Amino acid sequence: MNNKKYIISSLFIFLWIITTLFSMSSTLAGQQKEMLKTKIKNYDIEANNKLIILNEIDKQINETETEIKAKRIERTKLLQFLNSIDNYEENKKQYKDINYRIYLKNKDLKEMSIKLTELKNKKISMLNKGLNLDKKEEVDFFKWLETIFKIKDYIFQFWLYLFPAIFIDLICPICFSIVFFLRGVKNEHSTKNQ
Repeated sequence: MNNKKYIISSLFIFLWIITTLFSMSSTLAGQQKEMLKTKIKNYDIEANNKLIILNEIDKQINETETEIKAKRIERTKLLQFLNSIDNYEENKKQYKDINYRIYLKNKDLKEMSIKLTELKNKKISMLNKGLNLDKKEEVDFFKWLETIFKIKDYIFQFWLYLFPAIFIDLICPICFSIVFFLRGVKNEHSTKNQ
């Protein structure tokens, strides 16, 4: 009788361990899957934000380059006009005015060139920080286990998918056997008491 109780207790402990391990691994897989979904969603948001910023930088670069070209054309026209003035003494005021306007254009061009360089450096810096739009890091649960336990992911995948199938195929007959066994023990115990 004690031997039967020991066998039944051992069987229940074994089934409890299997059930607990399966439940823990399923829960862990579900949590890891949710973490990965969140990570990928955050990555998409971050990548989208970086793309918006890069597009804005590109727009500012184009606008600055256009302004620089326009300022250079204006400066060239002013220089041509300045060179066309024949008599300096008669047109002294006009000469100084045009010269001052050329000075302002040069000053604007210098500031715009600095701004353009800063924008280009900012763009390069953002690109160098790792906007890998083609490389989305999608590590699944089994790859994650592989990095932890140093066992190939397909081995984990095989056992985790095989485990519930074996468990379900075994648990039903074992439970029926236990029920019939316990009925038999109960019947045997009740016949001894009579």
